[in-house]
Amino acid sequence: MALVQWLQSELQKALDRQGESGLVVWYDPGGTLAALAERAAPPRARLLPFAGSYLALRFALEQEDPRLTGRWILYIPDVPPSPSWLRDYELLGERLELDLAELLRRRGLPLTPRFTALLRERPQNARDLAAHWEQVLGRRNLTESTVVEALLALAFGLPAWQWEEALPRFLTGTAWQPRLAERGLWEAWRQEVAEAFGWEDVPPEEPALRSRARAAVLLADLTTHLPALAPRFPFLPADPQRRREAAHLARMWRQRTDLLDAYIAAARAVEEEYGLPSRLAPEEPLRDAETVPCIDHLWLEEIRSAVAPDGSRFPEKAGQIAEIADRRKGLFWARQDSSLRQTWEALALAAHLLQGCLRAGEESRKCAQLEDFIARYTESWWRLDLQALQLAALAEKLAPDDRRRFAQPAWRAYGDWLDQANRRFAETVAREGWRPTQPAFWSRVGHPRSRTAILLVDALRYDLAQLLAERTGGAVRWEKEFLTACLPTLTEVGMSALLPGAANSLALAVEGEQMRTYLGETPVSGRAERVAYLEAYLGRASRVISLEDAFQTDWRDVQLAFVFSQEVDRLGTFTAELHPAGLLNMVDRLAGVVQFLVEQGFEQFFVVADHGFLFLPPGVEPTAIKAPAAHLRGRRFAVGGSAEGTLSLTASQQGLRGDLSLIFPQGLAVFALQGPIGAFLHGGLSLQEAVVPLIRGQAAVLAAKVEVSMEVPTTLTSRIALIRVRVIKARELFARDRRIVVEIGEARSEPILLGLQQPEQTIRFSWLDEFTEPPPRVTVRLLDVDTGQVLEEKQVPVQLLI
Repeated sequence: MALVQWLQSELQKALDRQGESGLVVWYDPGGTLAALAERAAPPRARLLPFAGSYLALRFALEQEDPRLTGRWILYIPDVPPSPSWLRDYELLGERLELDLAELLRRRGLPLTPRFTALLRERPQNARDLAAHWEQVLGRRNLTESTVVEALLALAFGLPAWQWEEALPRFLTGTAWQPRLAERGLWEAWRQEVAEAFGWEDVPPEEPALRSRARAAVLLADLTTHLPALAPRFPFLPADPQRRREAAHLARMWRQRTDLLDAYIAAARAVEEEYGLPSRLAPEEPLRDAETVPCIDHLWLEEIRSAVAPDGSRFPEKAGQIAEIADRRKGLFWARQDSSLRQTWEALALAAHLLQGCLRAGEESRKCAQLEDFIARYTESWWRLDLQALQLAALAEKLAPDDRRRFAQPAWRAYGDWLDQANRRFAETVAREGWRPTQPAFWSRVGHPRSRTAILLVDALRYDLAQLLAERTGGAVRWEKEFLTACLPTLTEVGMSALLPGAANSLALAVEGEQMRTYLGETPVSGRAERVAYLEAYLGRASRVISLEDAFQTDWRDVQLAFVFSQEVDRLGTFTAELHPAGLLNMVDRLAGVVQFLVEQGFEQFFVVADHGFLFLPPGVEPTAIKAPAAHLRGRRFAVGGSAEGTLSLTASQQGLRGDLSLIFPQGLAVFALQGPIGAFLHGGLSLQEAVVPLIRGQAAVLAAKVEVSMEVPTTLTSRIALIRVRVIKARELFARDRRIVVEIGEARSEPILLGLQQPEQTIRFSWLDEFTEPPPRVTVRLLDVDTGQVLEEKQVPVQLLI
């Protein structure tokens, strides 16, 4: 029964003893039941509260009911005065001394000295408990223990008693002892801690209690992985169930984003205080352990010691290293430390790449026909290209010794595989010939009736297209195919081959020192020529733009969108600033455009590339062969002439118009020309250059995303920024979550998710490097991770305190 109903029942009994009319003078010392008084008045009874004057109270009653024929309750939230100012009313009716403690006694709860001290000597406890009774006690049995726990819940600011919530607040806060002592609850809290951990001896002061409880929680978690370690820490719960419960608290603590900093500090302190680096060894039970940071460092030391400094033992250890690194890269400390996460990711990539190259080398020796090579490449070998690229993007984050031990052996294996597999591939092309399917691309598009977006992406290698499909799979359902590219694999050729009308009309020519392409008599070598050709072909309901302009374009009346990506230079050298991370960022930009076009109402998507490329990781040196005397030469092709160790094809043998004779180095060879070779090559004949992706997709029906905003300080005074982000509106009842990041200048936070289930978060990140001179003002941006859209932007002055 609710507390208000109990109180009403007591008041009703007092009135019922007086008949049809009645008067109750109700004293509640400390006003412990003031919050319930109005609601507890029985039916047909009226309550007059004391407002500081007994004369005013008497006057009010006599004004309302001079003959006292009604039913009245006079509520005085104080001790009865002596002598009583209402003695005549008390004799006429009934005097009732009823505070919360007395009410609970009447409901069967003994009024012990402890209870008296908590509820009568500290009436604020009683007032808070009465005001929040339903919330903190609800339907729990009424015992002294449950009432004390309810008071603790109120002291810790909890909606109801939850040990697993109260302890983290104690472990991560300060000054709990004076706050609890003021309410008479410090000893009750010590008893709760003692009972939870099975302690007989409980530290009397807050710092010592917090330190021991913190260690008990974290070390209980650690000993779930290593039970034999438990006897070394006598304060751990002896009961296995209690130890499991303590370990569960540690795991919950790690999952609390609002308590992360406190957990990290606690774990480092416990690690140092109990000398855990010297007590632990990297063994199988610790493979998944997340308790303290030294576990990751112990595993890294073990892995490094298992591989020779030159990487010579890496192949035999790669399987075990991959298993460990795959697991550790997703665990708690890697999620908190980007450098650690990148190290684990790099080790996992290196191990998988090395193993995969050895397997792929064996598989390539069994390929007898061209279709075998292409099938293997599009089914699985492409992953090696992506791993090599991703490893190179992370390599600068690795220590030099780690690059020598792990990355370089993996890259050497990749280089060997590239050379061997592509030599066999070229030999097969020499036997079977090469028939590009790129010019038939437009027949796949046809005459779409739904709103369609076609993305012609420069150098989107097959592996990068798979990554793009993965990153946009929530917005578009993709079907993955491939095309065989026209040779040489240059932008001028590949982009032209993808245009409408390319089938049976694409012609190649060399004019001066340039490769020229024509569709019939129309020149389409340059970007401007291709754009003009498309605009003339497509009609008014279409739009041809560059990738960079996608967000600024008005798409409302566009039925067919043609989006070109950035181009590469004429003879096969990528544009400035291209590097492995840049190519992966290109995929992110493409994913953002696709997501944006879905939100603009496009339903059908085609993503296709002009050519792929060979990536030469650090330490992989191609074989240089003598360049022929030719009309046009690149590292990976020549027009005219001949050279030993090359494959010869003519344009007509590919089904293209023109009489050009083309030669290509085989495997990982390049023509010896002046200048640096570079890390990225295209123009030639290899699986990576000549098998290009075609992914076709249908947009999923998606709800709109929530709208978000950020709260930025008026002035940035620290190198660590705290930015509050929150959902401000959801256009639909089931609005989708939105992944966002905050940028301050050149620094970017880790992505977080905002949605209806988690509408607010605080982002904390370092935006200015140590010792770097701060700018007078900086731009703060809120961005959608998936589309790259700037959702909000503010200029903020900078005035560092230190």
